Amino acid sequence: LEFVFPAEAYLSADAQRAIGLNDVNESDGGVGTWDWQTWYTQVFQVLFVIVSYSCLFINLWCTHQCVVNGILGPGLALRGPAGSVDRAVNTIARQCGLVFQLFELGVLLFGISLMLYGLVFFGVVAWLPATVISVLLVRATYKSIQNVITLLW
Repeated sequence: LEFVFPAEAYLSADAQRAIGLNDVNESDGGVGTWDWQTWYTQVFQVLFVIVSYSCLFINLWCTHQCVVNGILGPGLALRGPAGSVDRAVNTIARQCGLVFQLFELGVLLFGISLMLYGLVFFGVVAWLPATVISVLLVRATYKSIQNVITLLW
């Protein structure tokens, strides 16, 4: 993944000289000279990075929670003092709800990340039909998940 850098530098020529950079292009006006398309690209690239990092972190957190619950929960139920089975089952049930919500948030952020990527790197013409199809698939997936939750939860 390579980001699209603006034709104009981020800093003006004066600011570049002030921080001691050599080979300054005198025509650089910095962010104040960017047109709307450059601003659009730069802002959406930053949003893409923020959403992608958030998605990865939340999914890693979800995975960590699953592993910890899978390892510690049965141990408490099997080797704990009297009444620990009920405590373990109740704790695991609460944690399952938290993990499921984290997972849903991670998947949602992943979808938003894909949409931002398409918008920045492929333009609106390719982004719009892909987003419409993705939203329809997400809707069908959500309905399917809700049916399973209704049956099992």
